[in-house]
Amino acid sequence: MEWFEELSAEERMSALKNVAAMMAADGKIEESEKQLLAGICSRLGVTAKDVEAVFRNPAQYAFVVPRSDREKVFQLVDSVFMMIVDGNIDANEMELCLRLAQALGFNPAIVPKVIAAIVEAIEQGHNRGKIGDLTASLLQGNRL
Repeated sequence: MEWFEELSAEERMSALKNVAAMMAADGKIEESEKQLLAGICSRLGVTAKDVEAVFRNPAQYAFVVPRSDREKVFQLVDSVFMMIVDGNIDANEMELCLRLAQALGFNPAIVPKVIAAIVEAIEQGHNRGKIGDLTASLLQGNRL
C-alpha cells in the first residue's frame, strides 16, 4: 500500500489545492514549479485531470486538515519547497505559507522560524524525509 492511500480523496485534493495555490501565488508558473508539482502529484496519487480541475475551480475543493501530524508537516514542507523552487520567495507566497501553517494547526508564534529552518534545510540539500523529521521536531509541542 502506498502512503497516500491512507489519505482520503478529500485530503489528497486539499493537499493538491494547497501546493497549486502556492505555485500560482506570485502570478507566474515556472517550469521548476511544474516539475515539483508533478512529483507531488505522483506522491499524492492524483492525476493531471485532478490538477486541471483544481486550477479550473479551486473553490470546489475544501481545505481539509489532515488527520495525521506527519501529513500536516509534509504539507507545510511541500509548500515551502514550492515557494522556493523558482529561486525567488515572493511576499504573496510567504503570506500564503504562513496562513497554511496556521490552518494546519501550527503555533503562529514559531511558524516563521520553522519556515526559515525548512528553507535552510532545502538549501543545504537535505531530502524531503529528513526535512520532515526536522520540521516535526521543531513543531513538537507547539500546536495551537
